[in-house]
Amino acid sequence: MNISIRIILTFVALNLSISAVQGQSGLTGKIVYGNGGDLYLLHLDNGLVQRLTTTQQSSEYTPKLSSDGTRIVFYSIRKNIIEGIYVMFAAPEGSGNPRVRLTSFGVDPAWSPDGTRIAFRANDRGIWVMNADGSGLRQLTTHGGDAAWSPDSAQIVFVCREYCSHADNELHLVNANASSLDQDQQILAFLGDDVRPAWAPSAKIVFAHYTDSKNGYDLFTFDPVTLVLTQITVGSPGDNQPAWSPDATWIVFSRSGTRITGGIYIMPGDGSQMPTLIVKGGYQPSWGP
Repeated sequence: MNISIRIILTFVALNLSISAVQGQSGLTGKIVYGNGGDLYLLHLDNGLVQRLTTTQQSSEYTPKLSSDGTRIVFYSIRKNIIEGIYVMFAAPEGSGNPRVRLTSFGVDPAWSPDGTRIAFRANDRGIWVMNADGSGLRQLTTHGGDAAWSPDSAQIVFVCREYCSHADNELHLVNANASSLDQDQQILAFLGDDVRPAWAPSAKIVFAHYTDSKNGYDLFTFDPVTLVLTQITVGSPGDNQPAWSPDATWIVFSRSGTRITGGIYIMPGDGSQMPTLIVKGGYQPSWGP
């Protein structure tokens, strides 16, 4: 099947699925996600899907939309070698929208909510931060990964395991302006792996937690102020890579499964409704205005 036909079929399937949800919720904004090593952008108001990258020699992963929805940060791999962190406008790549390389190393970048900085994991060298243009590169920790910013852009939550003497990946917190290395502290002790946190404007952190070998990962929310921990998905083939909607009322995430059931889902952030499939086969979603 050629690319144009595949995109048209994807558009039709998405339109049917999203229309059913929009009738209840009035979803807005756009979701960037990965599929087959390229990046795509889904417009929730009309179901339009744009293919953003078409590079044959490289693959792009963990895209994140800036808080104003205009830019996307991601990392790239070429011939199994990490090329580093890139940024581009939230539009199809081309002569008028070239990708800009910010670093020659690092994975899993994340925008600060104020749009001025980017946090990322520097391969095996912990959590680093830099300005949005790649300047001011600075190391915060010698360990950890899966960085996500607090709503006020002052702190970063991330996961840590071996260096922190944990049996599993646990959530840690570090000041984004820490004056010395490894000034982080554990904020949640929860038996089983905790990965891919995302911090909502409402202060709740959503993350994936390994439950058992049968179900894999389920999604939980954690309030670092009240310390309330809530499970919001259960018994799925594996839920991971969650992200909040801009107004913090919805969560988008990827779910493992077959070619028919696996892909990107959305659900209310309180878990009050069953998740709805919106993109078959997609992964690593990020929701912006």
